[in-house]
Amino acid sequence: MNWYKKAQQEFEEPPKWEYPGAPHDFDPAWEHEVNLNPDQEIVQFVDGYINKLKKELIPQIEDIEDMKVGYIQNTGTDMIAKYINGTRNWPVFLIDIESTKKAVRELGLNIYDQIEMSILHELGHAIEECNGLPFDENRAEQFAFNYQFLGEIERFWEQ
Repeated sequence: MNWYKKAQQEFEEPPKWEYPGAPHDFDPAWEHEVNLNPDQEIVQFVDGYINKLKKELIPQIEDIEDMKVGYIQNTGTDMIAKYINGTRNWPVFLIDIESTKKAVRELGLNIYDQIEMSILHELGHAIEECNGLPFDENRAEQFAFNYQFLGEIERFWEQ
């Protein structure tokens, strides 16, 4: 087999990123190494949580239309999750599952709680951007905490 055919067989293309209806064409592969085989238990959990938020929280936040999660790896940082600037009303959140697992092991946290907090935190940044507010880590974290642990929506964008 020639080198070209061998290289074609060894290289895995990232799955085609689709976000039907989104007014942007962001693709995680543009900026990050896409995780081609994310932990399916985590993926199922995230899918369920996103669907729950779409039913319970998103209808109460006028600015957000939909949201989607992608999975990345080998970021070279301790980043757990990231909101993609500019995706605004149709936010894209990226999660590094391996970094998340490492962080929860080191800190003694529950991985599912951490994923929920991360998604809510990044959603806080999307809301900030939709409302022309500067990104504020404390505000995003407070939004996440209040919703996850108190069941309250911190409507910081209305103040």
